[in-house]
Amino acid sequence: MSSDEAESVAGVEQDVEEAVVMQTGFAFLEAGAVRSKNTTNILIKNMLDASTAATIVSGSVAERCQFFAYFVYSTGITEQSNDCSSATNNPLIVLQAQVVHLTGGVASLVAASMLGPRIGRFDNGKVNELRGHSVPLAALGGFILLFGFLAFNGGSQGSISHPGDGQVVSHAIVNTVIAGSSGGLAMLLISRRRVTRHWSFLMSLNGALAGMVSICSACHSMPPWGAFITGLSGAFAFTLIHLLMLRFEIDDPLDAVAVHAGGGLCGLICGAIFAEEGLLLNGNFTILFWNIAGAFAIVIWSGGFSILMFGALKLTKFFRVEGSVEERGMDILKHDEPAYPVESWMEQQYFANGRILPLGAANVPGKTSQIELKQGGRSSVVSIEETAPRTRYPMFPTLNVTETFDTQSGPRSISREVGTVATANGDIVELELQDDDAPHTQSLPAAGMAVSVRLKQKPGTQKQFSYENPAYWREKSIKDNQEF
Repeated sequence: MSSDEAESVAGVEQDVEEAVVMQTGFAFLEAGAVRSKNTTNILIKNMLDASTAATIVSGSVAERCQFFAYFVYSTGITEQSNDCSSATNNPLIVLQAQVVHLTGGVASLVAASMLGPRIGRFDNGKVNELRGHSVPLAALGGFILLFGFLAFNGGSQGSISHPGDGQVVSHAIVNTVIAGSSGGLAMLLISRRRVTRHWSFLMSLNGALAGMVSICSACHSMPPWGAFITGLSGAFAFTLIHLLMLRFEIDDPLDAVAVHAGGGLCGLICGAIFAEEGLLLNGNFTILFWNIAGAFAIVIWSGGFSILMFGALKLTKFFRVEGSVEERGMDILKHDEPAYPVESWMEQQYFANGRILPLGAANVPGKTSQIELKQGGRSSVVSIEETAPRTRYPMFPTLNVTETFDTQSGPRSISREVGTVATANGDIVELELQDDDAPHTQSLPAAGMAVSVRLKQKPGTQKQFSYENPAYWREKSIKDNQEF
């Protein structure tokens, strides 16, 4: 092997290694964007994904997809991408925009549509925010992805041993940075004026990712000003698809469809317009025609294959987890590895001066002067004043009460905090149900993991509430964790 060949191989290997690091970015971005009860599930899924296109899909079905389904669609979508990559024959369409992003984005749309939204995401046309548990974790993943895109696009040259290769690679990296910057800045302004009405970091991060996705198709052959416009178009496409997904009640926790389908499609169009051999600079309509035809081919092939694959998973009931599993989270039920085990941090959060802090008001006889609190094998004697009602610590799990009712389209469930655990005395839990029609205290047994309560409202009507002990308590009853 000559020195030039060795240098080329080493450069390509470095690009591949940096691109593989993107999997780490996807893992942390998704982990931070979901609730803490599904963090471990997201991490192990990213370790098992066979391709980046499969990773894109997994973000859209997060928090409600069965673990077995990851094995099926990761294999299926990888084979689909290999077939799809040979369906077009246009030198301007490169692998990133053609297969990875648009294929993954279309498959994500099909998967999220067929799987349905998370419990509590939509309520009769109202969008309920289900926030991820860690913005810093999502930011870490996003920053790793932004770095990985530089190798992802710069490495598309495939060689650095021939004259001019270095210039092409550097040009691709510069365009990637420009497109990501313009997309992130545009999304920051759009979010402030239209979407969230705030300076949203997460929306800006998604805008930067959409801009980098958009430039993938022609990063090596587009002037810098074209990369700037392409990044802007990616941000606008992201916004449009994001709003349409909410309008049609399609739940995508990671906005994977908006980032990758919107960015991938913009990349094919803008690449044909702004590239040096494209429409604007060379008057070449042929590339635009073939890029549009290629986009249609990818959408039809990827969409059709995804409908068959996810439809089979849905019919065989291997696609979505049960409602009770979804509400409690999969970290404990499926993996028995909570991302944030309560025993590792609760002592410092809830013990003051070596004593246990009560989380609610205790039922204490009038002549009692002190009370003993027991928790986790430790006990403390506190004065009666310390058992008075106090504000619950926000990091401690509150009671989620699920209201089930019938609508014209069928039964629906809304998960909302309408009650809190007031006291736990022996085998009895007292719930303060703050229902609009009948606020009152309801006593329930604590040993069961789930209890349903029927509250009689107006004559002839009923509402059914159910609650589950928070996942942090695991298989223990409240009695095992806290006794008054």
